[in-house]
Amino acid sequence: MEDSGTGLQQGKKKSLSKKSRIKLSSDHILRLEYFGGLLYNRVTHNLFALNKKAADILFLTQYSLSIEEVAEALGNEINEGGDTVNSIIEFLNPLYVIGVVEESKKNGDLNRALSMLRRATCLVSDLSYLSAPIQAYLHLTWNCGMRCKFCFVNAPRKLVRNQLNLGKETAAILSLSKYARNYNPHVMNEVMSLGKVPQRILSILVKDRGVASCPFLG
Repeated sequence: MEDSGTGLQQGKKKSLSKKSRIKLSSDHILRLEYFGGLLYNRVTHNLFALNKKAADILFLTQYSLSIEEVAEALGNEINEGGDTVNSIIEFLNPLYVIGVVEESKKNGDLNRALSMLRRATCLVSDLSYLSAPIQAYLHLTWNCGMRCKFCFVNAPRKLVRNQLNLGKETAAILSLSKYARNYNPHVMNEVMSLGKVPQRILSILVKDRGVASCPFLG
């Protein structure tokens, strides 16, 4: 896995050891899925699919555990009959170099980390589909002058939801914008040119980069 947003820093960081306490970088979000998990970079918006072993290891790094503790927690699930600690170090070292994981000064709680891992695994283990969307589309208004024949906006009103009021639109934008990609300028400019979006909404879009397409991993 190469995360181009952080760049390689080989030689500037020492290798991890079994005593190293590690944590997932604040630039990344992890979500467990039935196949393993999804790792999202908030800065570059890169999204990586992980197998179960990789996802479980990175899930536990959210709790500032030592590599020894991660190995104790996962045991033979990682490397049947082999050296679990070294297997985890080999997996994490490249991620440490590119900044996906960092060393932590905190002492994590192994029992709490295991409890959260079991809980999260139970929520997705019986699924055969993603546990939540990875993109969200927010339609600010039904008022549009483009009259595209294929657009749902032109469907009978009983087939679509009521339009959001200004308060709900504002709350939705602020909620989504934390993880939002930059909005599509072409689409947003078309809407803005029609003069149908309230000025307060436009100011939020400009301030928070807008929400046209937003990876949703929470």
